[in-house]
Amino acid sequence: MFALTDNILEQHINGCRHQFMLTQLRQRLRARRSVFVRGFLFGTTAAELSKLFRVFGSVSEVILNQNKVNIVLH
Repeated sequence: MFALTDNILEQHINGCRHQFMLTQLRQRLRARRSVFVRGFLFGTTAAELSKLFRVFGSVSEVILNQNKVNIVLH
């Protein structure tokens, strides 16, 4: 067995494959906490939606789009 040096470990962590896998994991975790909603009146604000969805948990962000709304809970 050999000892990993800090440099080898840093190269591994910063490598393309490792970074790709981390990005995929972050996306999957975010998707598990996301709620997609529609049907709100035009002009509904992110603050209003955040307040409505707080009963389900802490809201970390609300992404408003003309076609959809994405609410991410903690």
